[in-house]
Amino acid sequence: MLQRLIVKNFAIIENIEIEFKDKMTVLSGETGAGKSLIIDAIGLLFGKRASVEFIRYKETKATITGIFTATPEILEYLEAQSLNLGDGESLIISRDLYLNSSSVAKVNSDIVSINILAELGELIGDIHNQFDSQALTHPKNYLSFLEDDIIKSKLNNYKIYLNEYKQIKKEYEALVKENEENTKQIDFIKYQLKELKTAHLSLTEEEDLKNQENYLKNYEVISTAFEEVKELLEERGALDNIASTFSRLSVLSKFNPEAEELIEKIKSSYYELEASYDELKKMNRSLEYDPEALEQINERLSVYSSLKRKYKLTTEGLINLEGELADKVSKIDTYDLDLKEIKAKLDKAYSDAYKEAETISNLRKEKAVTFEKEITANLKDLELVKTKFKIEFIKLNELSDNGFDKVDFLVSFNEGEPLKSLSKVASGGELSRFMLALKVMINEKMNYQTMIFDEIDSGVSGKTAYAIASKLKQIANFSQVLSITHLPQVAAIADSHLYISKEVLDGRTVTKLKHLENKERVIEIAKMISNGVVTDASYNLALELLKK
Repeated sequence: MLQRLIVKNFAIIENIEIEFKDKMTVLSGETGAGKSLIIDAIGLLFGKRASVEFIRYKETKATITGIFTATPEILEYLEAQSLNLGDGESLIISRDLYLNSSSVAKVNSDIVSINILAELGELIGDIHNQFDSQALTHPKNYLSFLEDDIIKSKLNNYKIYLNEYKQIKKEYEALVKENEENTKQIDFIKYQLKELKTAHLSLTEEEDLKNQENYLKNYEVISTAFEEVKELLEERGALDNIASTFSRLSVLSKFNPEAEELIEKIKSSYYELEASYDELKKMNRSLEYDPEALEQINERLSVYSSLKRKYKLTTEGLINLEGELADKVSKIDTYDLDLKEIKAKLDKAYSDAYKEAETISNLRKEKAVTFEKEITANLKDLELVKTKFKIEFIKLNELSDNGFDKVDFLVSFNEGEPLKSLSKVASGGELSRFMLALKVMINEKMNYQTMIFDEIDSGVSGKTAYAIASKLKQIANFSQVLSITHLPQVAAIADSHLYISKEVLDGRTVTKLKHLENKERVIEIAKMISNGVVTDASYNLALELLKK
């Protein structure tokens, strides 16, 4: 539950600190005094969107701090998020709004994201306001009211099947589209494929041809270099001279045994040089200049150059393109077989998803029967005795993220009137009571610590006001209830009463807050009864209400 709220420099609130009690607390006071601002402040602690407009005029920072009871579920969440557990009994949430920078949110002094606040808020409680009513009466939200743990688990399984179906469907549609495009261009594709196949392109061949071309173009330079080598080694007797050194050095080895090793090294070098020269002569004889060979090489290389210019690709790119074109032709030839295979997978995936969606729909319909009875019972408690309520299931033509169900809430608040969509027929007072009945059911399902109502009783009076007060008191048996009200019946049934007012101090409007006890509370309820004026009749009626 919310134990304490501290608000500083928040709109017309300068600095207030509120100690909240358990069970039911009402907030009353004149319009514009700041009652809804207190709810807005709590909303910020629950992760609602912040605005610099909330910062008090002439101030640069607004601060809201809330101290809540730390339940086992909250402590488990904090631990899962690696957040400070505090003292293990209280949860401290704060939100600082800055004029010239982003807001800062903290949980037990740890800076956190707004998403963390929102998730914590869902564990703490629920805030109901006018915009909440609009959201709850929007048909797109109705399916969530029919969920339970079993249905959620089934939905998770269903989404796995649905994603698989969507993926296969993409592959199926891509295959059909690709075949259509390929079929339109089949003649051109085959022409290109024939041209590339005929060329017999090869990366190694092109490289070899370039090397041969380079050799033949530079044959004269190479030949001259070889003749110079030949002259040095043969005509000038370089090899013979080295061989002659063996006998000369052998004399040295007789007087110096270490010279023998040097002589062997020289002999080895000589034999290697001789062998290399023989290989060089063979190479030179095999690559004699051949003008016709050079012409053939140039013609072959021109095939490569022409195709690279035509397709604006490298040789490697041309080879890859040939493979792609061959693949396209193959796919066209095997299209019917491939389509049949993927269609079978698609049908299987759709069937799996559809069966799970059907199971979910049946579970929802079972849940809807109970939901209808519970809503009707709660509406009767709220003096909507003649109300008829039905949940209408509309089957979608396609599978959506939630299955194939679309749901609408049909209601008739008056006898003899047909059932119509809730979003179109409810008046302000009727809608408030329907929302309250719905909140009772949500609270039983979610087991919130705190339920906050911002003028849930708007637009009602008399007997209906007593019914709403009774229903709020019923919720307070299980959760802390905070309710802004203008109804004396609601104010009288509460366990605690906070009065919100405003006054001008030093030329500035400020919000004031007071816990009403005993006579003060009687007077405030008497004012609510008689439009702000305390009369003997209203005072006595206020006493009577409080006694009840």
